[in-house]
Amino acid sequence: MKRVLGIDPGVSATGLVLVHEGCIVEAACPKTKPRYQSDFTALMLRVVEITDEIMRCVRRWGPDVIAIESFEDFGAHLRGARMRYYAPALIGYLHGRLEGPIIYQSPKIKTEYADLMRLWQLGIASIPGDELLTNAHLKDAAIHALYLEAQYQRSGRRLGRTGG
Repeated sequence: MKRVLGIDPGVSATGLVLVHEGCIVEAACPKTKPRYQSDFTALMLRVVEITDEIMRCVRRWGPDVIAIESFEDFGAHLRGARMRYYAPALIGYLHGRLEGPIIYQSPKIKTEYADLMRLWQLGIASIPGDELLTNAHLKDAAIHALYLEAQYQRSGRRLGRTGG
């Protein structure tokens, strides 16, 4: 099994979690601060800043495949209409800079793991390395990586650039 990077894109913070063989091995949550320029300028500055941080982690961690939460129904989760364009802009800009397999996943897959997330919160269940998951963005990113890894294990398909 290869290394899977899960990405949970956020308006002010993005969760990045690297999973390998069911273990959480790395986690980072780059954050941006609001800007006071025009809306479009502020948006693009944040997109570039967070993408640069993501790319640093990608280069350092060397994932074989990347699972990114897509922006399907993203507007329903945001407070403020102008921010509805943040995730598509981030994902589009990031997609242009990433290499290798990228899998876009629906935010709805988190409901399939809702029980596990609740057990994490209660301290009943654990996954090796879950002490790195210190906020909701990291937990969501971990869910995306673990889900993709599980899908490949169940299907028997090879994961990543060179196979399983």
